[in-house]
Amino acid sequence: MLLILGSCGTLTCDGGTTTIRYFDPKKVKEFPVDTRPPEGRRYGNADRLPWREKIMKVESRDKTTFYDNVYAVLRERGKRVVTPESVIEVLKVLDRARVPVKTWRPKYGG
Repeated sequence: MLLILGSCGTLTCDGGTTTIRYFDPKKVKEFPVDTRPPEGRRYGNADRLPWREKIMKVESRDKTTFYDNVYAVLRERGKRVVTPESVIEVLKVLDRARVPVKTWRPKYGG
């Protein structure tokens, strides 16, 4: 199971189906922060997020593993599935993920 958590949604993949559930932060009213204990606490209020959901079937063209490909490249002069260019793109994403949250968190209600 693959699970990716974001500030405005979640992606899950079980190998057969990928589900993306998210909302647009610009369509959400900003809630005031109140650090005092709540008076008349209640749960299940009327506040709702405008969730959207996309479900996609995972369609794999090739059933070989990464290591099968490494073997084919090294021993049989096969074509690389993972190219240096694709590795650079992944590293860019990882670098972006390391940026402190306060610099990229979306504004709500804006």
